[in-house]
Amino acid sequence: MNVLLTGATGFAGTSIARELVEQGHNLYVIARDEKKFRANVGDSCADRVNILTGDLLAADRGNLVKQLENLPGGLDVVVQTVGGGPLTSNQAFAPGIFDLNCKTTSNLVEILESSHKLQSLRLFVYFSSLAAMGLPKSTGDRVQYNETVVCNPVLPYERAKFEAETYLQGLAGKHGFKTVVLRYPQIYGGPGDAFMQMVGMIQSGRFPVVRGKIGSLPLVHLRDVVGSTSAVIQNVDQIPSNFEVYIVAEGSYTYSQLVEMVRSKYGRGGMLSVPYFVTYLGTAALERAFALMGKPEPLNRRRLVSLTKDRVVDCSKFINTFQFKFSENVRTYLASQPA
Repeated sequence: MNVLLTGATGFAGTSIARELVEQGHNLYVIARDEKKFRANVGDSCADRVNILTGDLLAADRGNLVKQLENLPGGLDVVVQTVGGGPLTSNQAFAPGIFDLNCKTTSNLVEILESSHKLQSLRLFVYFSSLAAMGLPKSTGDRVQYNETVVCNPVLPYERAKFEAETYLQGLAGKHGFKTVVLRYPQIYGGPGDAFMQMVGMIQSGRFPVVRGKIGSLPLVHLRDVVGSTSAVIQNVDQIPSNFEVYIVAEGSYTYSQLVEMVRSKYGRGGMLSVPYFVTYLGTAALERAFALMGKPEPLNRRRLVSLTKDRVVDCSKFINTFQFKFSENVRTYLASQPA
């Protein structure tokens, strides 16, 4: 198929580009920096890719429209992976986070409309986040995540992801193609990613947890992010309606489970148990201090509350729709890491 991929130099985008090329798709990528894309995927892969240079946030996007107009034939699939931003409570960062997640998506659709590439499209895949759901309301310490749960986004990043999903839902009723939103939790499996930084803190016994709370972390390996994206593209006919949202996660791990796995692998590990009121007051001070510095804080009170919850993630909808099997988990991943 003719596939257009955005965010091809990103953490997930690079791996998805390689996979789509290996599967024999005719791949087009939008990249701000062709040299960076080539460095990430390697020349042998990049030489098999049609590279369109441009920026989805540029004031003048006419060059991208012209490049798309010049493509032979139509597009079958678009995969929009551009997004991101800090999980900060500082509203000063909200406009930039909105642009990176919402405006890039609406601009991409406008570019596709202007270049007359929406007419042939069969599928639009959007990389969202579990964060789009915010912290769903619960009566206790356990919070259930599935596609029927009412979303409760509060932080700028949470709201931006949810607004992008809402925009695409409205678009799905306007055009004939199918739209799939993939909500991923924290992705691990890359060099120096946030998860391995946490593993390092557990090894040294410096990983802070709230005393008396279970807390859990939903995760998905990069390999399964690539595999789930491929499963959607390869099985367009299995998608039941014009707009579908899927949660894709291998599961949630309690912090105690993560400590046990780190100890099993490295022979050492532990947590720094802190009373809730101490953590809360310290987090509030962090928010104020980082706001004065004009930087996103490493932790805020909203995230602190979520970290004290047992977050149960149900992705049976995705598994049943695409007969998907996860190929990786934290235990096997840690076991494969150098000592």
